[in-house]
Amino acid sequence: MVIPKSILLGKLGLYRKKEAQMEPERMIQIEQNIVEILEARRLELKMSVEALGKLVYPNDASPYMRIQAFRKPQSNGKKRRLPVGDFVSMCAALGLDHVRVLIEAAEKKTVDA
Repeated sequence: MVIPKSILLGKLGLYRKKEAQMEPERMIQIEQNIVEILEARRLELKMSVEALGKLVYPNDASPYMRIQAFRKPQSNGKKRRLPVGDFVSMCAALGLDHVRVLIEAAEKKTVDA
């Protein structure tokens, strides 16, 4: 399924300005929404954080900690940013379409919504 660029960018909130630039707070909010969606799917599948980590980071010495870093705030209270490659890999490991997850995350108004 191909999603027209105008629809995708509109859902991400990028068509309000002439430039395709998103406010940093909006990017962080979408990333946090993505993490919530991925976490809900992991729980739905009854998959442990360790098992997900091993699927996403098979050659990493500590796959559990790599996944955990996205789930819990850092010691300074900030959440770790979610790189695109990690996002796509996690979606694949959880059997999710990354484009649909991105749209769903962008449509959520707040992290708690």
